[in-house]
Amino acid sequence: MSCPKFIVFVVGKGLEGEIITRVENRGYHALVDSIHGAEKVFFEQIVGQWRGYYFQENTLVADQVPQDFLPFDFCIVFDKSQAVTEEDFEFVDAWVDYFINPKAVEKGGEEKALKGEAVLKKPVKLNVEAQDLQLLSRELPSWYDLKMKEVKKGMLYEVTKPHTDMPYVVLNWNWSKSGHLDFFTSLFVCTSWGVCSDDVAFLKQCWEKLEMAGDFDMDQLLNERVERCNKGEAEPRVWRNYIDNVDMLLSDCITKRKDAVEGGAVKRIK
Repeated sequence: MSCPKFIVFVVGKGLEGEIITRVENRGYHALVDSIHGAEKVFFEQIVGQWRGYYFQENTLVADQVPQDFLPFDFCIVFDKSQAVTEEDFEFVDAWVDYFINPKAVEKGGEEKALKGEAVLKKPVKLNVEAQDLQLLSRELPSWYDLKMKEVKKGMLYEVTKPHTDMPYVVLNWNWSKSGHLDFFTSLFVCTSWGVCSDDVAFLKQCWEKLEMAGDFDMDQLLNERVERCNKGEAEPRVWRNYIDNVDMLLSDCITKRKDAVEGGAVKRIK
């Protein structure tokens, strides 16, 4: 069972920083979305139970988008495998009132809030060894996406993950030697990658679409990459940006280095 997702929306109020701090102070990861907060259809398409909130104001009913929709400040989305009862939601609301929304709390609010925290499963870094092949084969949210672009220094991969405001861009230095292999382990240098089973399931789908040789074994791939890094290989390079921006950044760096070498500012050591 995956932990709930806390999505903080950037909707022009300037409250997201305070909300993120309060969520993370309780030991949860806060995902930031600057795109979908004002899109009513986004909430209508969420898979699983969810609850939308206005900061310092009242909550809204789970799984419903009101006709007079106003952008939420943040929401909590539960994995579709987790059944959440109305009583559970009452405890979650109490948790939000007590720990997130700075307002007066009714007597006994702390007790209810702690029950809400029991409903809100704490995130644990993914243990790849425990992944079930059936789990990795299930249907993924449609917002996962992969783009690739071959560049002078190798191959760039842009990965879009649900409920994040910026994609991940991986630079694969070894593209000419080992193909796509290093892409599959590079994303794990980011603390926000690998916190839910969908991340590994997405990589398994990429493995199949890219027609990689052999079986997909994430644990083995990670162990082999760590061993190579321990022997002196450079660590993975990942940006939170867009693929064209990273391409321009790399091109600019190459040009500046070339100019420095030709101008004598940098000398090559043979």
